[in-house]
Amino acid sequence: MDGEDMPSRRELALRLSINPNTVQKAYKLLEDEGFIRTISNIRSIAVVTQDTKERIRCQLIEQQVKTFITDCKSCGMNFQQTIAIMTTLWDKI
Repeated sequence: MDGEDMPSRRELALRLSINPNTVQKAYKLLEDEGFIRTISNIRSIAVVTQDTKERIRCQLIEQQVKTFITDCKSCGMNFQQTIAIMTTLWDKI
């Protein structure tokens, strides 16, 4: 949830039995992507904005579409066949 406290880096490393440096790197990536914010190097909080939710939604949809296209191509389907199936299913769902 937005504003929710994240576990400390040390606490999370202990919970997951991993190196604290690994957690530090993960938190840095999350902060760079705007998913968390660190306050005075003391604690980190989750940042869940509408922008963040939309970005995640778009990334998930894009990955699903890529998988679908890859599967269609591996079955030997061309673009027109793929669109035809999508059109048919679109009207049924």
